[in-house]
Amino acid sequence: MDGLQRHVRMPEEGSTKSTRRQMVRAELLGEHTHETRTGIRVHVWVRDGRFLARGSFQRKRFGETLGDHGRNACARLREILYEIETGRYSAPSDSRKHVIAKVMSSRLTLRDLLNDFLREKRKLRGQRTCVTYRSRLAHILDYAEQPNQLTRYPFAENIDRNFIVELRVFLHSCLVSPNGRIGAKQRQMTARGVINSLECFRTALAWASNAAVRKLSASWVNPLTNELIGKVDSKDPFRPSPLSIDARVRMVGMMDAWQIRHLALSLVLPLRPNEATGLLVSDVDFEHGWLNVGTRFGGADFTKGRQTFRLPYPRAIEPLIRHCVGGRVEGPLLRSRHALAGEYVALEVNSIEDLRKAFESELLQAASTVQCEQDRKQVFRRLLRKLGGVTEDGLAAEFSRAAESACVKNVTLMDLRRANTQGLKDAGVPHLELRYLTSHTTSDILNEYTSIDPVAAMEKYSAFLRSLLQAMTTRSSELGMA
Repeated sequence: MDGLQRHVRMPEEGSTKSTRRQMVRAELLGEHTHETRTGIRVHVWVRDGRFLARGSFQRKRFGETLGDHGRNACARLREILYEIETGRYSAPSDSRKHVIAKVMSSRLTLRDLLNDFLREKRKLRGQRTCVTYRSRLAHILDYAEQPNQLTRYPFAENIDRNFIVELRVFLHSCLVSPNGRIGAKQRQMTARGVINSLECFRTALAWASNAAVRKLSASWVNPLTNELIGKVDSKDPFRPSPLSIDARVRMVGMMDAWQIRHLALSLVLPLRPNEATGLLVSDVDFEHGWLNVGTRFGGADFTKGRQTFRLPYPRAIEPLIRHCVGGRVEGPLLRSRHALAGEYVALEVNSIEDLRKAFESELLQAASTVQCEQDRKQVFRRLLRKLGGVTEDGLAAEFSRAAESACVKNVTLMDLRRANTQGLKDAGVPHLELRYLTSHTTSDILNEYTSIDPVAAMEKYSAFLRSLLQAMTTRSSELGMA
């Protein structure tokens, strides 16, 4: 570090104002001002502990952050001076406009590379995906930033097969807490968790080596192969249904009025929890006997596969759906216990236009955090909560209580979707109808030559669920909801 101090000079203490964002003079390579052969001057400054390069190029002022490490800042400064002399320099604000990124001659640390990757995914995929990726990549950084690994692999481009092999060993012995809390009981990472982390890491490295990004050189080879990542064992094709009809019948017999009303759709339809909690009153078509599920408000809210479909429901549960509507014109179909009991005053909407205006108002308030369509969806779902809608966690918790009361163990709300999908298959529902009713794409070649009849398919499935539907009707009468 003594040799580096001759080339790097930070401002002296007391030479700056108390303002945190104050920019002060500094020196790199022994000088504050560096002049190129073309007569252009580049000045060095410091702000918040980071070196900055300021100057003018092609009649435009520019400023670029060089970093907080003296060695990296000196290297980047030399590159800027060379690029200015050769006429190839572009300011960071102009570089974002390029269709193909310029080659990164400076080497990035793994932390800097992953930070750039997560920043882009935040803008493209939303906050939730960014948080998921960050949690998976955190284990990679825990290994890569150990002192002995920093010595062997100081930059991202130094990563090779040996790094990945040793990383796998580290991940298999890594201790994590299932709920993410520091004080929770820790256990070794599961095999699936290891694969998730490695696959996310491979995605980040592939992104960095892409020609449109070029954080890594074109000659760099991604060492994360399928062999090193591994694969999860395929599911047993002979596995039983996670929730038999008899188990669901027992659960219905133990449900209270709120549970049987709000879990009725999930008990007999292959709905994802996110789809069930996102249903509106106007999505129910009592005349035709189906639910309109899909995108709304110009794509602001959508299903997992962005599929729009009509899901017929058994007529036997229509009284329960009408109880959920409760005479309302618009709003979330499924409401929380507190909202239904009137324990707090929820917002009210009387038409789809009122809901649209309320959503637009929420978007304006959250404008600074909305960066992609996933963020718009989260804003809309928060609005449904303000209107009294039930959350996915709330619906899942109620299902767990009902299962526990009926002594049905090791099941989740998502298992209802799997059970209903298996039931549709066992009832003899044709393949195309099965894909349609489970909100999967029907882009099969047979779709070009044949049409589907989801109503007839649901009637066939309703006959298959006769005992469950009868139990739901009986329990509804016992609870005074006939």
